[in-house]
Amino acid sequence: MPGPGSERQHFCLQRSPSEPSFYVKVRGNENFLIVCLYIHDVIYAGTDMKMVEDFKRSMMKEFEITDLTLMKYFLGIQDKQSSGKIFISREKYLDDLLKKFQMST
Repeated sequence: MPGPGSERQHFCLQRSPSEPSFYVKVRGNENFLIVCLYIHDVIYAGTDMKMVEDFKRSMMKEFEITDLTLMKYFLGIQDKQSSGKIFISREKYLDDLLKKFQMST
């Protein structure tokens, strides 16, 4: 049975020295995979679809996870993706806050 921390070695991810929930896998000079863990959620993205799909398959084999495809909201952050671009904002959070205090137009 694998010991603690063996999952990181299995997926060849390097832990960020400044952020303990952030991991990176680099292949060559241009391709990378980033993984962010938050409690029981995993967010991952990369520049090479094969790396992303391999990671997803390995995770689904190793753990009971649900693939919810593209992320839309996470921790109050709105995420919009299109043609290789990712835009993040707090627009929904701010709208909800304005409505809560009856300040919306």
